[in-house]
Amino acid sequence: MIRFEEVHKSYGGVHALRGVDIEVREGEFTVLIGPSGCGKTTALKMVNRLITPTKGRVLVGGKDVAQLDAVQLRRDIGYVIQETGLFPHMTIAENIALVPRLKKWPKSRRDQRVDELLHLVGLDPDEYRHRYPRHLSGGQRQRVGVARALAADPPIILMDEPFGATDPITRKQLQRELVRIKQQVKKTILFVTHDISEAFVLADSICLLRSGRVVQHDTPEGLIRRPAEPFVTEFIGDEALLHELEYLRAGEVGESRIVTLPDTSSVQQALQAFSNSGIKAVCLVDENGRLTGVITRRDLAVAGLDHAGGTGPSSGKAARALNNGALERPARELATLDPPHIRHDELVRESFPRLIHPGRDNADAGDYLVVVDGNRRPRGLIGYEDLVRLIARLSKGAPEGGFSPSSADGQAHPARRTAGPGDGASFEVTAGGSQRDARSALKEERSA
Repeated sequence: MIRFEEVHKSYGGVHALRGVDIEVREGEFTVLIGPSGCGKTTALKMVNRLITPTKGRVLVGGKDVAQLDAVQLRRDIGYVIQETGLFPHMTIAENIALVPRLKKWPKSRRDQRVDELLHLVGLDPDEYRHRYPRHLSGGQRQRVGVARALAADPPIILMDEPFGATDPITRKQLQRELVRIKQQVKKTILFVTHDISEAFVLADSICLLRSGRVVQHDTPEGLIRRPAEPFVTEFIGDEALLHELEYLRAGEVGESRIVTLPDTSSVQQALQAFSNSGIKAVCLVDENGRLTGVITRRDLAVAGLDHAGGTGPSSGKAARALNNGALERPARELATLDPPHIRHDELVRESFPRLIHPGRDNADAGDYLVVVDGNRRPRGLIGYEDLVRLIARLSKGAPEGGFSPSSADGQAHPARRTAGPGDGASFEVTAGGSQRDARSALKEERSA
């Protein structure tokens, strides 16, 4: 849709762009980013011919923009800037309908389009269409700016640091709105920002420039995991820690070991599994190996069985449980049935809301998500302490060449068959890496 071919731009002896090659595919959201003076805004303004290259070509839809009528080109490309550029003497409706009016759209069609777009950007048409820009907040004016850029339904939208002048809270709100809007309108968007966090939130691809050259044009994940040179990692900085979590799969994170038992097993067999393996949870499975329940050490404690079995009970509560024949009961009575689970190929960030509970001591919560395969067979566990370990490890820096999973060979490990307690076959799932205490890891992470 948009292509830069060996583009140069010089102002006297100053080189703003040096042999830039960039391709933006149709329907893609591409962010141009880099230090001040790297040439990102210069490149953006070449698309609608506000700036012309000294050498090279910029193509839109396969056509060299230098050969197109500049006025018509600009009417066919949406444009949003930091200060919105709304005309103060025009109402909101008149501002939005400006390009459709220049394109000779009938008034009824313009009015309908204004209302559609105000709804799209979250503004009530009845309340806002007749207002003037001075009556709106900065965030509302930016929403109107986005609506105006979309008014004539252009295939391409250019956005030059559109949220740069807004406060942090409004900026986050506008970013979320833009993510929603881009999913609905399916436009090709070229977006300039200096904020790497904003780029990660919005972009399908990110083009990092430095001193007028393209350093790396890649997906957000590619920049984090496969940096082309040290400058990429340096520029991303601490954002890599947070955004690495965006791309990790559940199968790469879980480090806890599990044993599986048939869901017809007894409490006695479940206790044997805990005492023999030092594990954190036992997964119950049906005859096809599919997850039906999970028992954690917290479940044993609640039932008074945390000291039962092995060398014998060590508390009065455990002794009473044994005297009442608790060991012969079905293990299902202790289990959480149909427990929370996550597929091994799902993004690990999906586990956060289910494991991190504000106002509660998460490290002692005993909550786990069972990692399952496509057939709902257990593959491992993710617990709160696994997330803490992951953050601590990432905060100390990923190895050169990008992050690798915790296992020694860099792979997520499938379950392997082992000798199981009682009559039940079991599977032990392990991944390499130290099993550090969650509290210690959190302290290390905070002091790193």
